[in-house]
Amino acid sequence: MSLDFRTGSRVLLVIMLLLIPYATLTPDPGTPAGSAPYMHLGGMAWVGLLACLSFEANRTRAWAVLFVFAYSSLMELFQHYLPYRHGTWDDVWLNGMGCLAGVGIFAAAKWIGGLRN
Repeated sequence: MSLDFRTGSRVLLVIMLLLIPYATLTPDPGTPAGSAPYMHLGGMAWVGLLACLSFEANRTRAWAVLFVFAYSSLMELFQHYLPYRHGTWDDVWLNGMGCLAGVGIFAAAKWIGGLRN
């Protein structure tokens, strides 16, 4: 069985979306102080990039990135109700900036010409 690039991106996107609840709703493993913003930005940039790579039409890409952002925001809301985690508006904002960074990486790769997607 051969997977093409878009199908592989979709598989990775689904895996990432399935891992987000585990990463955000389980007890905090004790991340290093000050690393949370980088984890939000970096993690959501990858997921936003995968959302762009997974679809061909720009409109579908936009909806996919919006879904990823809404999904991550929902996880922040759930964290608010857990005694061992806390969701904040800063985290929601960082997730949104991460999604936009993923879109920016995708657009830059496409503009440079190295990505024919």
